[in-house]
Amino acid sequence: MYGKVLKLYYDNQGNIIEDTLGIAGDFSEYEIYVNKSKDLITVYGRDNNVYVPVKRFICSDGGNNTPEGIFYTPAKYRWQTLMGPSYGQWCTRIHGGVLFHSVFYNSKNNPQTLSVSAYNKLGTTCSHGCIRLTAGDAKWIYDNCKIGTKVVIYSKGGYEPFSKPSSYKLPLWHTWDPTDPTSYYLCQQRGCHSIIADGLAYDATDNQWRYYQSGVFADWFTSLAQYNGQWWYVKNGVIDFNANTLAYYNNNWWYVRNGRVDFNANTLGYYNNNWWYVRNGRVDFSANTLGYYNNSWWYVRNGCVDFNANTLGYYNNNWWYVRNGRVDFNANTLGYYNNNWWYVRNGRVDFNANTLGYYNNNWWYVKNGCVDFNVNTLVYYNNNWWYVINGHVDFTANTIAKNEKGLWYVNNGVVDFGYNGTFDGLDGKIYYIKNGLVYQIDEVE
Repeated sequence: MYGKVLKLYYDNQGNIIEDTLGIAGDFSEYEIYVNKSKDLITVYGRDNNVYVPVKRFICSDGGNNTPEGIFYTPAKYRWQTLMGPSYGQWCTRIHGGVLFHSVFYNSKNNPQTLSVSAYNKLGTTCSHGCIRLTAGDAKWIYDNCKIGTKVVIYSKGGYEPFSKPSSYKLPLWHTWDPTDPTSYYLCQQRGCHSIIADGLAYDATDNQWRYYQSGVFADWFTSLAQYNGQWWYVKNGVIDFNANTLAYYNNNWWYVRNGRVDFNANTLGYYNNNWWYVRNGRVDFSANTLGYYNNSWWYVRNGCVDFNANTLGYYNNNWWYVRNGRVDFNANTLGYYNNNWWYVRNGRVDFNANTLGYYNNNWWYVKNGCVDFNVNTLVYYNNNWWYVINGHVDFTANTIAKNEKGLWYVNNGVVDFGYNGTFDGLDGKIYYIKNGLVYQIDEVE
């Protein structure tokens, strides 16, 4: 099929639909391509010069005993004697003694004598030259591809429009093909397979829930599927009950816990190297908040945890100090937000704080929780009165400063209550001081 124009169909999750019967329309003729290197059959319909892949089958070939080239089918047989002797159902001759046929049986006209060991080798090179398929797939070719159908057999790696179906293993007691419509009743009696058109069904042979489309096991399907009022995470066609992840469906990302969508989840979910904010089971990309996970609170920006965030985050009527994306409840510092610096006590902004706060080797004056860069005053802190200019303590200050109690002598930024003497001010005045307090001022003439 190299060099041909293909028409592919996609589901609403962006996956290629790998069985397009009922979607692509009806075709009067098909072409069958067998890639021996992949043990993969792709069936194409043709719409003018556009080829539409419609079916894919897993198969077994015979390696060098299976000829390569272009052939046209000359005959069909409901049952046919094969080497051994053994017997095949739904046979279509390709060339000479090479046929499409079901995995062989040990008795003719008896579909309960399937060779289970041969069936479990589907997808490998193990035949004597024929192309082995499941009974259901062999029957589809038998029913839908008329005599004279073009068959191309080749060996190539690289691109194929459809992926290779998964091999399916049967237990030794399962001596009939579950895809054979003449044997459906046996599966119903044993409760081992449920053949449905679309959706999830239980397979008792291996205790798996499988997803089907148009009656075919959709091993390419990885998405969410609904069953019995719940939404389940399906990976490669099988419910993954161990899945704890986020899954995309219907333009949303959903939180999956133990294989099932948890619509009550309000948490963080990990996907693709990021942590995402989940509200009521769905990722909320508009969230700008704090999210609780694993005994910590994390900073969420546009629905995603921002591990580079060093800021303040709002939650539950409070503002919290965030360091490297996580609330730091031990923080006693100043935090920058919205063009202001805020006083943080035990990780939370204290809007009642009127004090000094330490940051970047300076002490800053805080009023109502916010640094006031316009203040020039004395501020009480830690049993001392400190000289603040332009909002921060000036430890080099040797001056006279005022508060509501009077004028005070400041030495190296702090009021010196042990000083008794005079101070020559830059304003040309002499200040007389006792216990740090100015009690007399003389003008110098």
